Amino acid sequence: MDEKPEKVHYSLNFKLYSNEKFFGPGVARLLRKVDETASLRAAAADLKIAYSKAWSMIRTAERTLGYDLLIKKTGGIHGGGAQLTPEGRALLDKYSAFEKAIYRSADAMWKQFFPEFAEGKQAAAVQAGTPEIKGNGIGAILMASGFSRRMGYNKLLLNLGEKTVAEYILDQLRRQDYAAVVVVSQYAEILEMAKNRGFIPVMNPMATEGKSSSVRLGLKALAKTEGLRGFIFFTGDQILLSDSLLQQLSDTFAAHPDKIVYPEYEGKFGSPAVFPADLVPELLKLKEEQGGRVVADHYRDRKLAVPVKPVWQGFDFDCPEDWEKVRQLWNCENKNCNKNCEIS
Repeated sequence: MDEKPEKVHYSLNFKLYSNEKFFGPGVARLLRKVDETASLRAAAADLKIAYSKAWSMIRTAERTLGYDLLIKKTGGIHGGGAQLTPEGRALLDKYSAFEKAIYRSADAMWKQFFPEFAEGKQAAAVQAGTPEIKGNGIGAILMASGFSRRMGYNKLLLNLGEKTVAEYILDQLRRQDYAAVVVVSQYAEILEMAKNRGFIPVMNPMATEGKSSSVRLGLKALAKTEGLRGFIFFTGDQILLSDSLLQQLSDTFAAHPDKIVYPEYEGKFGSPAVFPADLVPELLKLKEEQGGRVVADHYRDRKLAVPVKPVWQGFDFDCPEDWEKVRQLWNCENKNCNKNCEIS
């Protein structure tokens, strides 16, 4: 047989079982639609399944799990609605993150065992004009243009173990799966560090205009990177963020790409937040010291929080006193200290 298949691909079907199957791609899609439409009936209609079947899927899962996935609302002018319970959202997020991790591993093995098919698939995508999405589809922007006036010197060049603060942050970004990383700074030494790590360095001659200048320059630098679904913004002085938290933010955004995904520190909006690509025009309108929170507050219905514990992961530092406290916590974490260090 001489003909070679035009396109060969693989698929996985990740399902959860107890005595019977109770959760899989179908239930996950249904929950995402409910989250989008705030109605089980509307979600079923969009997915072209019977309302009774949708209810059966939800009830089977709830019976096995022992808790509700949906909060049902009856009556009203629109005939009631539904929304995910906290437990339902947590399950959906974990399912989506696990599914993504499985596919990430499977993609690597697919290329290893079937390179002829994997290469053919990539070539077909290029030929069709479909942009290849690198990494997790998120572009990262490190805003490192501040003047550190309260510190009296550039806080990003402070020593942190065997590295500077800037080097520590840059190396943490390199461990993530971001599609591209831009570093915006007015400092040549920081831009050189970024360049040495394969990141996109952008000089900021407008640092006096405030953080909005870094937002604009970073977004413009990523404008030519195809396939980006979202953008995450980092400051240079949050040295306590864990890799697992950054991964959780990325995984949550992968499951909800239309949401503004942000870390929530004791009920408050925090950094670094991920913004969907369609909000870039709004981000470009920011002025002076305005940050992404201004856009998030305008689109409150699109905000999705990732609660953070311990809360000190979100701490930054602007003065010597803050630096000493944050540095002590960093040392405690990195030396596996058992003293349960806290910042008062």
